[in-house]
Amino acid sequence: MIPAKVFNTTSETSDGQLRSEHLAELAASGITEDVAGEVGLRSVDADEAASIAGFHIGPALAFPYLDITAPDEAPILTRLKPDTPHSYADRKTGKAREMKYVSPQGSSNRLYVPPPVVHAGTLRDPTQRLVITEGEKKALAGAYAGDIATTGLSGVDNWRNKNGPIADLDQIVWSGREVVVMFDSDGVSNQNVARAGRELVRELRLREAIAVLGFCPPPQGDELDRHTKFGIDDLIVERGRQAFRDAVDSAARVGGWKTVAEARKEPQSEPDWLVDNLIQGGAAGVVCGEPKTYKSWVVLLLSLCVATGRRFLGHKVRQGRVAIVSEEMTQANLLARLDRLASGNHLPGGWDEHVCVYPRGQLRLDDDVGLSDFGAFLAQSEPSLIILDPLAQLHGADENSARDLGGVLNALRRTKDRNAPDAALLLVHHSRKRSDVPIRSGQQMRGSSVLHSWTDISLFTQSPDSKGWVRLEVEGRELAPEVSTLPVIRLQGAAGQPVEVAQLSPQDYATRRRGGNTLARLDADKKRIVDHLRTYGDTARKDLQTETGLSGNRFQSAMRDLLASGTVIERTGEPKGGKPPTLVSLVEIEEGVE
Repeated sequence: MIPAKVFNTTSETSDGQLRSEHLAELAASGITEDVAGEVGLRSVDADEAASIAGFHIGPALAFPYLDITAPDEAPILTRLKPDTPHSYADRKTGKAREMKYVSPQGSSNRLYVPPPVVHAGTLRDPTQRLVITEGEKKALAGAYAGDIATTGLSGVDNWRNKNGPIADLDQIVWSGREVVVMFDSDGVSNQNVARAGRELVRELRLREAIAVLGFCPPPQGDELDRHTKFGIDDLIVERGRQAFRDAVDSAARVGGWKTVAEARKEPQSEPDWLVDNLIQGGAAGVVCGEPKTYKSWVVLLLSLCVATGRRFLGHKVRQGRVAIVSEEMTQANLLARLDRLASGNHLPGGWDEHVCVYPRGQLRLDDDVGLSDFGAFLAQSEPSLIILDPLAQLHGADENSARDLGGVLNALRRTKDRNAPDAALLLVHHSRKRSDVPIRSGQQMRGSSVLHSWTDISLFTQSPDSKGWVRLEVEGRELAPEVSTLPVIRLQGAAGQPVEVAQLSPQDYATRRRGGNTLARLDADKKRIVDHLRTYGDTARKDLQTETGLSGNRFQSAMRDLLASGTVIERTGEPKGGKPPTLVSLVEIEEGVE
């Protein structure tokens, strides 16, 4: 550990004692009472806080700043953390703001250097690695975690004042020194934090430091129950000092490279599926097909499934809010389609509280103002799924130019990641004109191939057959081979009436085309199974086939469709002296069977 020197900063107006709530707060950051006393942290009452800050903020926790050129003298600055964040009105906008930390009025930004780091002479020794983070508590936690000298900024941008870098930077020997700027884990997706970090690294490199920008690893597993993000102090408390050292070592490598063996030791996040094994949260994708191949109907059905938490084409769905931009339909037509789909597919009410509609004609992906407004809409609506339909009507770029279209797509993705990073984004797009030359699904997209490479998942609607059935194919970076083909679908419903999305498994569709199983017989077999389950309740799969009197092939076909549509589910029953039975249960819906 860096050698420490006790420095008493207790003023004449305070007895230097830390209140119990402040001790608890510091302990949550891994700072013990002994460390707090050693570095001079103290509780101050409202009067003393006002005398330090220059205005009333109530009782607070005080952090004294040492003069790094004269550390044995009195503190040059004391920053305060009010017990209740200080509220004030923004001078420009008049909006209410909160200050979690308060600096004395008229003071300049300073670098917080914990006493152990100052007294060890680390700042003058360029052979010593230095970590720069944001916040006094994080700096203290890092400085006392071992042999890593850690300092803190009062804000990610506060390494500079209006006139340039703060004077404290001039008191540190930078040439040849390894420096890791390490901000909180959520800084990876926060554009302003990342920008501030990059600019600080650029400044330190001008001073010949070997500087890199890194971020704390994010919380994983049950840590997410306690933290939405990790700072240095959180990382140390949750995983120990060695985890902090490992994170700094990893970040110190330019670009954060690591060996596979090292990567395996890190907590690995599980896929966050919006639609199970099909669409991940945060993914970007395209729904592509020729006109009149149900593209818009498919994305609207998906929207309703997300809004209600119901299965989408047989896949489990995580319920969430949906944001829709529809340029081809008026608002009235869009709402009518949603109502017809919800009614025809027996979806529960209340979905309209979870679907947000962006005004038609307001979004231009190649216009900075329009894109900024759309970003604000995403930040306010907090969607899990974003639908843009169609892509071609939302920009004026040359879609055959990789540079032009790539610029539009990258600007859109940056806007989404900045304002709704966990939301999946789907664009509706048209396919190329038909050709006699066979092509892969991914080559069907109209325009530059940059669109196909930009996507994480692509869903293709094929031309309907003579009976109106449309095959769906899917490509994705994270998809298992068994989900490369989705059910074959057909829209059933007269104009202005509820629209049911009928589904057939690819196997049953192939059988039907060969003239084996008729659709009517398949529906009758499904109804026989559902009626049995409704009458007798959960039934072992083996017994269900026997009791319904269906042949093996007909039973298997009917069960595939019922499972794919979510009408029934299977689960493992209690064993009775042998292999546990597979039980089939009916999932009740409002009316009818799909």
